[in-house]
Order: sequence, then C-alpha cells, then structure tokens
Amino acid sequence: MRAYLGLKRKGAKVIFVFLAVTFLFASHAIGGLIPNSWLKTLVLIEIEKEVGCFEPVGTGFLVARKDDPEKKTILVTNAHIFDKNTSGKPLVIRANKKNPEPNGGMFGRVPIFPMTEDRYKPRFHDKADLAILYVRKPSSFDIKTLDILAIGDTYFLKQEYVPLGDEVFLIGFPTSIHKIDELQKELNIPILRGGVIAAKYQENDLNMLLIDAPSYWGGSGGPVVIRPSSHNITEESAGPPPPLSPTNVKLIGIVSSMLPVSRDWELGEVEIEGKRQTAYFRSKWHSGLSTVVPIDYLIELIDELPD
Repeated sequence: MRAYLGLKRKGAKVIFVFLAVTFLFASHAIGGLIPNSWLKTLVLIEIEKEVGCFEPVGTGFLVARKDDPEKKTILVTNAHIFDKNTSGKPLVIRANKKNPEPNGGMFGRVPIFPMTEDRYKPRFHDKADLAILYVRKPSSFDIKTLDILAIGDTYFLKQEYVPLGDEVFLIGFPTSIHKIDELQKELNIPILRGGVIAAKYQENDLNMLLIDAPSYWGGSGGPVVIRPSSHNITEESAGPPPPLSPTNVKLIGIVSSMLPVSRDWELGEVEIEGKRQTAYFRSKWHSGLSTVVPIDYLIELIDELPD
C-alpha cells in the first residue's frame, strides 16, 4: 500500500512539474505574439462633451513614415468617429504618460479636432470607413508608431491574399463593456480579442473582410493583425514558414463595426389611428462577427497625404 501511494505521489509530482513547465512555456509563447511596441501605438479617442468632461468614442493607432525626415505621426481610425460628432465638439486622443506624476494622472490628452491648420485636418477615404490625420506626439507620452513602409511591403497583407481561416487578433478599447470601462478610467489598457478570417466579401464596390471575433463600441478603429505562426515562437526554426504564413505580427486591416443578429417578434394586432395593424418587436444581439476595412485602402489614403 505504501509503495502504491509513493508511486502516486511521484506521479503527481511529475504531472505537476510537466504542467508547470507547459504553462510557463505557453505563457512565454503567447506573451511574445504581440510585441509591447504594437500595443503602445494605440490611443483612445474621446469627445469633450463639456469643458473638462470627456467621453470615449473609439480607438486609433499611430503610424509614421520612417523615410520622412520630420517623422510626422499619423493617426489611423474610422471615418464614423468624426461623422457621428454632429455637434462638432472637440475630439482628443488620450495616451499613457512615460513618467506619470503621483497626483497628475496616468495619462495625457492632445486635441485632434477641430484644428485650424490644414495639415492637421482629417482625410477620409471616399468609400471605406477610414480616416487619417497628422497629430502631435508629445515626448512625455508613452506611445510608439508603426513604420508605414513595414505595413505595405508584404503582398499577402492585401485583402485578396489573406487566407480564410487564418487566426487574427483585434486590439482596441471596448469601453462599452462595464468592467473594461472601469479599468480605462485610470489607464489605457489595450484589450486583445482573437478569432479567424471568416469571409471575404464586397460591399459598395469595396473588398471587405469579415472576422469571427466580436468588437464592441469603443473598440472600432483598432488594428486587426494576423496571428504569427506558432513555429516561430523560438528563435530557431525547423524550416521555412508555409506560404502566406507570417512569422511576426502583420497588420491586415482596421475594425469598422460589429454585425448584429435581429429578429422581429409578432406582438398581435393593435389599433393605430383607427386601423387595426399587426405590431412587431425587433430584438438585436451581437452575432460575434465584425467587419474589417483591409489595409489596401489605408495605403491608398496615406499615399494621398500632403508632405
């Protein structure tokens, strides 16, 4: 009996050690899939409803031309972030500080709209839900930029070459989720969600992507990236990567909207202005699918920016 118990204890130890090593390896692998520098390109876009009172409206991320001597910073987001601001109230970007003061807050803000200088006014794609604009990048902010040349230098990033079923991450600030909304009050914390490329389709003469990953209000405008190949977790590789399978993070598009599921429920007949009519109630809920603007259109728009 003692021998049997001893074997069980040894077996338990072996299993425990195996699980612990597996967990540490997995944690390291998953933690390395999205570089911290990518997360630091994200900013929260807010509207100033009243003086000193800000409300989040969406996500954006920052890119720059490495071949530009001035290294001008470009904000990428959705056009609807500006379109829905029918009141014309001020918009700002919020970002974490490098060295936050104890009583000075963890983040800072920079105005982006309205701006008097033409170079700082937003540019919109004529069809896609996409907007870009030059922004000021204070040195006190803990933010980085993506290299535009790195975004557009690999052919598989284009919509027509993105394989169906490839795993993706979408990154943003879905502040409509209550718990996340509480977290975001003190600090910008990018949230990652995972899914797959579910479909490629056309809408209003646009080539679009559909991903099986839910997005929420506040997260629109965030980047969507192809999940790096797992064989590249370690520095050494057994061979070349499979075709069209990136070994590091690659941008493929920008989150535009979530797709709802809706259904009409018949409530029965009611009398409206003396006429009997059938009344319906429409319910909506999240389908778990999100639309994505491919980076093809981002590259087009950036190419049109003035120097």
